[in-house]
Amino acid sequence: MPALVKFAALSDVEAGALMGFGNGRKAANRGRSAKVVAKEISALPVGQLLELHDERSGTEKEVLDALFTIFPDLITATEGYLPRTDAVIAIITHRLGHGVTSSNLAQANECCSTLVREVMGPKLRRFIRETLGNESGFVPLNEGELVEFLTGPYAQFAKSASSSLVSRAGSLNEGLVREALKAANVPATKTGGEGNADVQILAGSTNPPQTLNVEIKSYGARERLLRGLHDCNPPKVGVGFFNRASEFNGGRTTLLLGTKASAIYLPEATFDALEDTTRERQNAQGGLFYRPLAMFGADMAEFSRVGVKAFGAI
Repeated sequence: MPALVKFAALSDVEAGALMGFGNGRKAANRGRSAKVVAKEISALPVGQLLELHDERSGTEKEVLDALFTIFPDLITATEGYLPRTDAVIAIITHRLGHGVTSSNLAQANECCSTLVREVMGPKLRRFIRETLGNESGFVPLNEGELVEFLTGPYAQFAKSASSSLVSRAGSLNEGLVREALKAANVPATKTGGEGNADVQILAGSTNPPQTLNVEIKSYGARERLLRGLHDCNPPKVGVGFFNRASEFNGGRTTLLLGTKASAIYLPEATFDALEDTTRERQNAQGGLFYRPLAMFGADMAEFSRVGVKAFGAI
């Protein structure tokens, strides 16, 4: 990584300034720490990764996240650390070749999932090698040994990893949706308080002004989407990366409409897989209740202009 070698040759202050820490003592301290990481990665033998862990101080995480933001490809030389949302979005934007918009929200989410697997994969392989004591990459286990491993050490590892990833998935998906709103020039406020959803959008020119609650979910709708929408004040919509059209059958659609939501935004593949009669269901404004993610930004821009009428018939 020639750029990383050049970065390591900068003065401490120059390195810190490049990462966005100004030009003072903080920049020098952060720059010094970042250069150590850069040198460690530059010196790695081919095929070897720099082992990182989530169990790091806030300052260490700040340095790593800043490095990943300015050097997005750096993530492929490390293992075990998932950067903060802003840094992940910088990496995804780099991989996509352009910013996150409503038209590529589903693709950005898939890219994000790939990144998480890249980070967790080496960590899992290391856990297997260390737990089973085999460095060859081949672990011979009989049925009893496999069951013991899966229900014992691996179950604990998976539970810990899952708890961490579920929490991160929510913040990452919210970050992607907020990026799509930025691309559509729609100001949004992060909320999460009682009676509110994850994000709010204001239609300030309506009389009276209207505030849209946007409930953001990940892959499985199940009861979480229904419960989340019930807890929000109208007007409201749901948006997510739902990957099972069967979760949006006729009965579930009636329940979702009962929350007084105006729209549910789905990935195009899931939207296309809905039954025709379900896909044609209408909201209280006379418009389509289910909508593809590609419509999200334009709809939110229209809401900010005219309020809930944005979800009426086109």
